Amino acid sequence: MIKLIKAWKNGRAALIGAAVVLAVLLWPAIPLRGFDIWFETMAGISYTLFLYPILAVLTGSFAVLYIYNKQCKTCKVNPAGGASASIFGVLLGACPACIPAIAFFLPLSVTVTLSYFSWIFLSAAIALLVFSIYKSGGFRRD
Repeated sequence: MIKLIKAWKNGRAALIGAAVVLAVLLWPAIPLRGFDIWFETMAGISYTLFLYPILAVLTGSFAVLYIYNKQCKTCKVNPAGGASASIFGVLLGACPACIPAIAFFLPLSVTVTLSYFSWIFLSAAIALLVFSIYKSGGFRRD
């Protein structure tokens, strides 16, 4: 059985992973002040509708694998890659509420360019998360 599937079957790890998936999916509703605005935004941008849920599931899967590996005394754990990929993807790639926050620190032209190319950041974050899960042994047979 693949280690990632085995990790999702662990009760404690799966509960934490599900909470992470929900948190990543729903946290932009807080700065946008409502779920309806977040779902409209997510549905209005075609790549966000497909890529953001993938990012959320991969982030949850990485958390599940991390918790599962932490319980395993002989497994090597390196959380830096997956955590940074998740933050990178959420902040730069998908969150429409983060664009005003970025605009506070950067000039408007840079902010507009970042928001225009956000699908690239989101895709890169997904690739980094898949790589982090791979390096953590998530796709190996256990």
